[in-house]
Amino acid sequence: MTEKIEKIIAFIKNCVENDSSDSLYKIDEAIEELRTIDNNDIETVYSLLYIIEQNNSYNFGSPGSITHYLEGFYGKGYTEALIESLKRCPTEHTIWMLNRIINAKSEDEKKPLLDILEKIYNSKEYDQKIRNLALEFRKLHI
Repeated sequence: MTEKIEKIIAFIKNCVENDSSDSLYKIDEAIEELRTIDNNDIETVYSLLYIIEQNNSYNFGSPGSITHYLEGFYGKGYTEALIESLKRCPTEHTIWMLNRIINAKSEDEKKPLLDILEKIYNSKEYDQKIRNLALEFRKLHI
């Protein structure tokens, strides 16, 4: 990851952690700056997912500029990075992001992803709100 990308990600992290009325706007601008950089480094995806993991209560948008940016890595490691993130620390936003991927899959491709939602729901390790959201999205595909 280049120094410029690292600085942008640090800026985004700071905006999230020091939430203010214009934080989401600043994040959108930072993501737009990221888009101007020719970047195929999957570490960028991991870094942004880590910010989401560490800030579950933050409203990243629906879907939000970070999600749109990350989805640009679809087929380039995004799905795998998201699954790793969900295994470490599922959040409302990352569960929702997984559902977006599930919606685009064929029935055969959905099963392993739906299994992840089921594992989250069945784990006593996670907050009930997280577990219920996983179940809610799982039920959409029955």
